[in-house]
Amino acid sequence: MAGYVIKRTGRSIRSFFGRYVALLLIVFLSVGFFAGLKVTRSSMVNTCESYLTEQNFYDYQLLSTLGFSESDVDEYKKLSEIEDAEGSQSVDALVDLGDNAGVYTIRSLPETINLPSLVAGRMPAADNECLADDEAFAEEMIGQTISLSEENDKDTLDSFSDDEFVIVGLVNSPLYLNDDRGSSSIGSGSVDGYLYLPKDAFTSDVYTEMFLTLRETAPIYTDAYDTLIDEQEDKVSTLCRQLADDRYNELLEESGLPEEMAANYGIEKPDTYVLTRAENTGYISFENDSAILSGIANIFPLFFVLIAMLVCITTMTRMIDEERTQIGVLQALGYRNRVIVAKYLLYAGSATFLGWLFGFFLGTYALPQIFWFAYNSLYDFASMDYLFDPLYAVLTFVVSLASILGCSYVACRRDFSSKPANLIRPLPPKNGKRIFLERITVLWSRLSFLQKVSIRNIFRYKRRLGMMLVGVGCCTALLVTAFGVRDSMIHIGSLQYDGVQHYQLEVGVEDTSDEQLLEDIKELDHVTDALAVSAERVEGKADETVKSIQLLSFDTKELDDFWTFAQDGKSLPAPEEGEALICSKVADQLNLSVGDTVRFQDADMQTMSVTVSGIFDNYVDNFAVISADTRRDAWDDWSANTIYVCTDGDSDVAVAEKLTGLDQIGSVSILSDSRQRVENGLNCLNYIICLIVVFAGALAFIVIFNLTNINLAERSREIATVEVLGFYPKETESYILRENLLLSVLAGVIGLPLGVLFHRLVMHMIVIDSMMYPVTISWISYVFAFVCTIIFAVIVNLCMKRSIAKIHMVESLKAVE
Repeated sequence: MAGYVIKRTGRSIRSFFGRYVALLLIVFLSVGFFAGLKVTRSSMVNTCESYLTEQNFYDYQLLSTLGFSESDVDEYKKLSEIEDAEGSQSVDALVDLGDNAGVYTIRSLPETINLPSLVAGRMPAADNECLADDEAFAEEMIGQTISLSEENDKDTLDSFSDDEFVIVGLVNSPLYLNDDRGSSSIGSGSVDGYLYLPKDAFTSDVYTEMFLTLRETAPIYTDAYDTLIDEQEDKVSTLCRQLADDRYNELLEESGLPEEMAANYGIEKPDTYVLTRAENTGYISFENDSAILSGIANIFPLFFVLIAMLVCITTMTRMIDEERTQIGVLQALGYRNRVIVAKYLLYAGSATFLGWLFGFFLGTYALPQIFWFAYNSLYDFASMDYLFDPLYAVLTFVVSLASILGCSYVACRRDFSSKPANLIRPLPPKNGKRIFLERITVLWSRLSFLQKVSIRNIFRYKRRLGMMLVGVGCCTALLVTAFGVRDSMIHIGSLQYDGVQHYQLEVGVEDTSDEQLLEDIKELDHVTDALAVSAERVEGKADETVKSIQLLSFDTKELDDFWTFAQDGKSLPAPEEGEALICSKVADQLNLSVGDTVRFQDADMQTMSVTVSGIFDNYVDNFAVISADTRRDAWDDWSANTIYVCTDGDSDVAVAEKLTGLDQIGSVSILSDSRQRVENGLNCLNYIICLIVVFAGALAFIVIFNLTNINLAERSREIATVEVLGFYPKETESYILRENLLLSVLAGVIGLPLGVLFHRLVMHMIVIDSMMYPVTISWISYVFAFVCTIIFAVIVNLCMKRSIAKIHMVESLKAVE
């Protein structure tokens, strides 16, 4: 009996090969798209985690204004929670590269933590050999000599045992996962790249920073890892503070000066900082960019699963209708229903299995590679390995098989409940019915005969009407959603840096108690205005929720030249004492509204409670704004550590170079560089949109092709009749294929509002900690989505012309009886 079923299934596959392929392809697309998108973020994160683990990426980065000694490193190694500790030296220096000079961070070559990965060349064998940034240097530069610029100050030049170094290799560093190299207090304020020198190339024994790794580990970008870091941070910070104080006391003893006089001789109380991976720009950017894919993957594949089920039930219903006479004969001969049904289940099941097999493995391999290529301009630290996820393999197989077989069984039940005598008789043709449009005489009378026939046929075949509206409508909705995601995200840079932040330079300063520094900056050429501000990273708390926020406090209410605080275009007044303005992302995540109370806690565990006076639109990073008086009342003091600088045009780099020459300047950041980094990351969306358009086109093609193919089989006698009556080939084609275009237009109109709904769902699922997106779709996106839908229908019509020409008039007009 099994052999009989297999033989009959093989015949059915050959007889209905086009429908079999359509069913296979729709499962292929749905499984490939779903599994591929779902696995992409996991593949990206897995690649990143493997790389960071192999290079032994740090868990904590410790900084102290007095530096660290080897004994300090040993103290951390004694802690049971610490796996390893290593001191490191880094110096920003001007480096001459032939006729050009740039600012580079020169680091000591690590032995255990943050190991660079060699891309080309070899590792250094002598103190005058170095490794160079693979992004900033070409492979042809291996073997060239670089030198420290004479424009460096004496302290910088004295930091190294030599002033010339030979590049012997190019590397990637886990400290720089993306293309951001940071800012500096020299040159133009931006760092062009990094270099690694052997530790013996540095003259000082004092480390500028220390890196730690924990003995216990957890997967990156998970709550488990964040909890692990939080649990140990207090202990790490306490020891860091203790070691810095010990170092300070040693210096006091060596100098013989009392503490109150030490600052006058350059011995100041040390400041210490404990940073985690969350402060590493590349690490956080990678999490944000991969989160975009995760949000898209949560909703888009649902289209394909739904349409796969609709295609299946339509295909199997039509197939059973065409073979009802054969089914009736088999029942009359004594075959049981389960044997007859087995053929149809095997037909659909085999197509499902092959579609799943090729779809899953090709999708989980190709899609992650495509997206990794798209992000290659930002993250080029490793190649992506294939990730097999058994959970998704089983899930997609079970869901696909269950849904397709379920639809097939439902399609079988109607006819198999009939008596053999009824099944042997052919189904009567569908009766023609008057449609609503016919009652509008003014409009109906103006239509041609063929136009009237096409409109009648559209509503005559209600199953095909429903399938076209759902299938093609979902295709249009998919396109609207894809274009809408791009519209909502691609303009973040201009929204933030043109509409919210209006200054061009952000200057970190050591001390602004001397107001002369602010005046000196204002007097520089091309500087139009400058503003002192206190900027600090704090934790915002409401109920049990905690959010990292950059708290800004100003000693003036005249902020319009530097910031625009507004919501939906309506300006907000500067906060009064005891009040705060918060950005929309913070309000959303802390569930705050105007009038609520929010608490801020700084690194010294000081807290303040303020009332939310307004919520302003902001798109990059998370900000809260208070007045200087509010900070003084809560935390006893206010001192600016940052200066915002406005320039008159395209002179940002020139002004930055002048600023780095002033005393007390710690760093200079050019906001146009920040804007470029944001836009570079979002430009990768273009690849994603193109991929979705391709899949949407394939989806529409399969749906329209399958339904048209079934339509031709159902109406072969009708088509042969009109040909016998004298219809020319083009008239016959128009008679049938015009319906596809009309249905595609109608489905496209229905799909536009459906796309708006799904776009909102997708944007709700794309959660990025430091970015807020406006939920918007431009009018041109609606046009593109609709036009693309019509183009897909036209392509199918062109392909189906040959099928119409192959209909044999004599054979088609033979009576079935």
